[in-house]
Amino acid sequence: MLQKNARQNVEESVQNLQNTLNSLRQAATTVENQNTKAQIEQQIQSIQNTLNACQNIANTLRQQ
Repeated sequence: MLQKNARQNVEESVQNLQNTLNSLRQAATTVENQNTKAQIEQQIQSIQNTLNACQNIANTLRQQ
């Protein structure tokens, strides 16, 4: 039961991170200020790294 809840929580986190990334990528295309754009791109990379880690955890939980 706990494992199922953990897997569900991680999969929800993956979905939320993907939604956040999509929003940030869209924002990055509309921003003209280069400093702001650079900050958004840094956040995108950071969130992508977190997303990758969450996906790895989700895959591990699915295999158990």
